[in-house]
Amino acid sequence: VVSALHDTIVSQGILDPLRLIDGGGQMLSQDDEIIGASRGGRHMINLGHGITEHTPQQNVSDSVNYIRHKG
Repeated sequence: VVSALHDTIVSQGILDPLRLIDGGGQMLSQDDEIIGASRGGRHMINLGHGITEHTPQQNVSDSVNYIRHKG
């Protein structure tokens, strides 16, 4: 059923904004979980509650680049 839906819908998964603040392996691990769950279909990754003022810009860049190259 899921594979049939992937032809017609875009699923959405949420990255924990706190992992984006922390960065590193925990952030990339969650990126991997979201990418893995959406294999074979279209998927939009977003933040659960947006970017906080304490989020390092480098972590945002790292996550976006990782997702673009891995997904």
